[in-house]
Amino acid sequence: MDVIKETNAIISIATGHNPVTAPSLHFTHVLQLAHRLLRLTPKQVLNAVTINAAFQLGVETGRLFEGAEATFVVWDCPTYDHLFYHQAMNLVEQVYIQGKKR
Repeated sequence: MDVIKETNAIISIATGHNPVTAPSLHFTHVLQLAHRLLRLTPKQVLNAVTINAAFQLGVETGRLFEGAEATFVVWDCPTYDHLFYHQAMNLVEQVYIQGKKR
């Protein structure tokens, strides 16, 4: 993993449900695993699950800016670092899909 990070390769991380190798749909658990096992910083992990993943899928999502079709989650935590230190807690406060609160 160090070689990948040193070369500034684009790293993407996602959830999925493969019952044999990766039976997890818990998004914050995947964030925490990437942080701990891959030794990525919280900022690197958040980039890997947003803008980097969107880039590798070839879609215009993964970032917020005025006029964007926004699909995002509002977390109930004081800073993004808290996403990586609270095991098995649902910190989702609000969900927006294409700009509409769900």
